[in-house]
Amino acid sequence: MIAMALSSHPSLLIADEPTTALDVTIQAQILAILRDLQARLGITTLFITHDLAIIAETCDRVAVLYAGQVVEIGPTEEIFRRPGHPYTQGLIRAVPRPDRDVEELAAIPGTVPSNPGFLHHCLFAPRCAHAWDRCWTEQPPQFPVGEMHRVACFLHDSSEVNR
Repeated sequence: MIAMALSSHPSLLIADEPTTALDVTIQAQILAILRDLQARLGITTLFITHDLAIIAETCDRVAVLYAGQVVEIGPTEEIFRRPGHPYTQGLIRAVPRPDRDVEELAAIPGTVPSNPGFLHHCLFAPRCAHAWDRCWTEQPPQFPVGEMHRVACFLHDSSEVNR
């Protein structure tokens, strides 16, 4: 698949779940091949994945999507260090870590909306512990929370005084 994708000499390679269902040894080999190709051919690689470890290891920037909308975007290191959206925070809490001894992994309660295109409020509001009235009446825009780091959450609206 990689060879076919590169046969037309693209400037962008889209890797949609490139390591899903592969053992860790093969995953590492595929990621090494993609990094080598990226460096040698000067192409940009867009990873689409649910695997946060791959994102942390291979990506410079990350966009976190929820129900088809970008809820957080920015430098990978900053998002992993200071996640700003409650969904991103939940995803990171749910990753098992060897330095934490837990009985049960953290989970994000609720379900993803089935028809998000028809909703005109924050799509994460039904699952969010921080949702307030405004979250149910409008979709949040992207608020800056750092250099090149933006979050679509009213918690980061610096103009908001009363909640």
